[in-house]
Amino acid sequence: MKKLLNKLTFFLIALFVFNLSISPTHAQATSITFRDMDIELDDVNNYGGVRVVVFFSHTCQVCKEEVATLKQIDNDYNISIFMLNYFQASENDTIVDFIDEANAPDHWIYGFMTDGTIIGFNIVSVPVTVVLDELGRIVGDMVGAVSYRFLESVVINAIEQNTDEYFTERREDPGSNLDVIFIAVGVIISAVVVYFLVQSIPPRKKKEEQE
Repeated sequence: MKKLLNKLTFFLIALFVFNLSISPTHAQATSITFRDMDIELDDVNNYGGVRVVVFFSHTCQVCKEEVATLKQIDNDYNISIFMLNYFQASENDTIVDFIDEANAPDHWIYGFMTDGTIIGFNIVSVPVTVVLDELGRIVGDMVGAVSYRFLESVVINAIEQNTDEYFTERREDPGSNLDVIFIAVGVIISAVVVYFLVQSIPPRKKKEEQE
């Protein structure tokens, strides 16, 4: 009986150690290095909580327009937002100008991407938005303009750690494709309506017939 208890105790301890080794608290955080507003090297991994990292360009109009969506998500959820400029510089004037032009909040964390981040995340166009959960795992990697609804769904997955919904392969907002489809359908319908209206107008009589 004593031997059986010893074996059972050993088994439970081994099971506990195994579960601890695969616990999500030991998940490796994603490193995203950047130069801060003082041009000092920093890493998003040094910060806690759910993080939304936006790779942008100070010359990108879509990036400026996306600030409104980011401000709304920032107001609704307890998250940290990082804005990292693609174009590296020795001074932060370009970011200061971006903050003024886009009316972006001062409390967000701003900086410049490092070469390692640009290469590591394959940044070939902007904006790119990456959401990390509190353990630093990538929850979603999105390219192009992101709607509030789509970004909110990813942020909620990060907060609740719905790992089955995480995606690291870069995606576009599916809602943006629907917008294009609806616009195209609207244009086609309008063209058809105009065509039939034109066809319904009786032809003018020739001048000779009128005389």
